[in-house]
Amino acid sequence: MIKSFLDRRLVPLVGALLFVVSLSHADSLGLDEKSSEEQIQKTVQDLVGLGDRSVGSQGNRAVATYLYKRLSECGLAVVFQGGELRNVVALLPGTNPVPREVLMVGAHYDSVKKSPGATDNGAGVAIVLEQARVLRDKQFPYDIKFAFWNAEETGGKGSKEYVKEALEKKEPLAFYLNYDSVGFDSGQCLLDLMYNTRSEKIAKQVPDLNTRYKLGYTLTHNTKKCFSDHRPFWEGGFCAMMIHCSDHGPAHTAKDTADHVAYSFARKNAQLGLILLTQWSTISKARGG
Repeated sequence: MIKSFLDRRLVPLVGALLFVVSLSHADSLGLDEKSSEEQIQKTVQDLVGLGDRSVGSQGNRAVATYLYKRLSECGLAVVFQGGELRNVVALLPGTNPVPREVLMVGAHYDSVKKSPGATDNGAGVAIVLEQARVLRDKQFPYDIKFAFWNAEETGGKGSKEYVKEALEKKEPLAFYLNYDSVGFDSGQCLLDLMYNTRSEKIAKQVPDLNTRYKLGYTLTHNTKKCFSDHRPFWEGGFCAMMIHCSDHGPAHTAKDTADHVAYSFARKNAQLGLILLTQWSTISKARGG
């Protein structure tokens, strides 16, 4: 009788405690604001320092090697994917039995010719690398992949090749989050969420997360129609969303230098992605997943 009484009291209590832990998990991941901004800034400066990152350039090949090395240093399993395209994909394995859900976050690493590519898309690359660094020794039920695409600026060839392979292998990809042109802030802290009907329920939860975690963004929804690496995932039938600056600033120009990146803005972008990745179990239930 005593056991029955305790069970009735403790089970709801344990459930409530687990829910609170879930909500606070993103805050306990070791995302130090100053350190993260410094990490993001260093990565952007490293990428700009490699020179022209357009497809076929020496800098383009150098950045793929750089990303492979950085991810390996995080202790992640890393592969080049897509043959000569040299997408770079790292895996943080989950704990559930295989096959298990896969979450993916990514950014393209190529640039247009004659542009340093700091905001487009050095900042996006730096954000995803920072997320990999923060999550590298954490455990989740699902796999998390960190992807860096080549040839976005020439039609999204890198991400298209990955989606083709994912469909062939029937990869259980539950969600893809894309970062492109996410480093420029015109002073209004504007952030556009680009989503379709498949990812709408995820996007509709972002305003609440923005408020709860005091990120301070002014959010807009689908005000841009830009092509980026989320679109091949849409076309493949996957749930995908892109985080994007409403103002492109100096993108695709010779003025797209590291001093135009708003590093606090970029760090909060990293935090938003970490919240989505680490609270997926709760978020996916809200979308009926």
